[in-house]
Amino acid sequence: MSLPWPRPNPQNSEPLEKPSAPVLLAGPFVKTVYFPPTTPDDTRNVASVLDPPTSTAASSSVSSDDEYIRARTTVCPRDCSVIQYSIHKPGRHLLRELELIFPQAKANSVLPSLLVIPLFQQSVYDLVAVSPETNWERDLLLEYINRWAKAVVMSVRRLGFWADLTDPASGYPNFSPRGGSLYPDVDGSVALLGYHTIQAGCCRVLVHPQWGTRNYPSTVFSAAPLDVMLKVAKEVSADLTASPLPEQ
Repeated sequence: MSLPWPRPNPQNSEPLEKPSAPVLLAGPFVKTVYFPPTTPDDTRNVASVLDPPTSTAASSSVSSDDEYIRARTTVCPRDCSVIQYSIHKPGRHLLRELELIFPQAKANSVLPSLLVIPLFQQSVYDLVAVSPETNWERDLLLEYINRWAKAVVMSVRRLGFWADLTDPASGYPNFSPRGGSLYPDVDGSVALLGYHTIQAGCCRVLVHPQWGTRNYPSTVFSAAPLDVMLKVAKEVSADLTASPLPEQ
C-alpha cells in the first residue's frame, strides 16, 4: 500500500526541474557531533557487543578498545564524530537509478522532489585496510551515523515528508521496501561531489579531499524542501550535542 506522502502541487509551487547533472544546493557542512553513551557503562566496546568475546579474550578486547578510543581522540573528542554533509538535487541519470532503489518513493510520486544528502565521517584508521582496528572503527562509525541519520529521517517523516537512508554495508533502504537495485555510496559521492577513487583489490575506495581514504561514507534521501532539511540537520546535531563535549 502506498503511503500518503505529500505530493508536489503544480498550482502552489514552482515547476520542478530535472537537471541533467546533479546540483549542489547547500554545503558541505562539517560538524563535530557528540554521541552520548547509551548506557552508563557503555565503553564503546562495539566489537564485543556485536561479537561477544569469550571470558578468556574479554580482557584483551577491552584493552584494545581503550587503545582504539585513545587513538580517535587525535581526530575528535571522546564519544564524538566529525561529520560532513551536503544537500544535492540529483540529475536525471541518478533519478533513474533511485527509481529502482526506492520503489515506494516512485509509487508515491516524490521522486521529482527528492534530495540526496551524502554523509562522511572522518576516521582515524585508513579504512582501505582490513584489521582489528579498522573493523572496530567501522562498527563504531556505523553506530554513530545510524544514530544521526535515523534521527534526521524520523524527524523529516514526522513533518509529513518521505525520507530514508541506505545501509552503508548493504546499500538497501532502512525504512522502505527494497527495490531491484542497491545504492553504492562511493559511486553516488563521485557523481554528486566529483570525489576521486582508488582501486583496492576488487573495491573502489573514496578519496575525500581533506581526509583521503580515512573516511566512512553513507547517504540520506529526503523529499522535504531544502529549508526543512537544513533545519532538521541542524536541530538533530544540536540535540545530540546537548550535553557538553568531553575534555580531551
